[in-house]
Amino acid sequence: MRYQLNDTSHVHFLARAPLHTFQGQATGGLRGSAEFDLENRTLDHIHVLAATAHFDTGDAAKNQAMADFFSFSIHPEADFLMTRCLEFKLLPTGNHRITVQGILTFAGIRRQLPITAIVSSIQECVLWDLHFKWSFSAYGLQAPSLLLMRLRDIVDIHARLAFTPTLSAEEEQ
Repeated sequence: MRYQLNDTSHVHFLARAPLHTFQGQATGGLRGSAEFDLENRTLDHIHVLAATAHFDTGDAAKNQAMADFFSFSIHPEADFLMTRCLEFKLLPTGNHRITVQGILTFAGIRRQLPITAIVSSIQECVLWDLHFKWSFSAYGLQAPSLLLMRLRDIVDIHARLAFTPTLSAEEEQ
């Protein structure tokens, strides 16, 4: 079945520095599509895009520093495109654990990345809850300084991707 990302989806990020945390979110500017079947445990496609203009720390100066550091004006989107499904397992809770490998493009740099999600269904919505680590050094970047403190290399990213079914051409007629 085909799905589209809906507007209840969100992404949160957290970077740490000595004595400080730098956190933010994207609650808008997310879009994506997927094709999967939970009952038969198949996943054919998943692609998620995030408009970097929607990355928000709650502080205009930090937002500008982040946009400048990553050149968001040149790279207005980040995206993840699955290249293969590594695991699709039914859990005792009735949820599924799905691990995919794909290409994460961020700030114009592409890197392969595995991502694991716990997938659940609530009525017509399928929720993908995921957590992964993003590394400045893996992208060939040195972590920036924030208020004279260097951020640590690893950024924690949490996301809840909410997918709703789309109608096929036959169903629309």
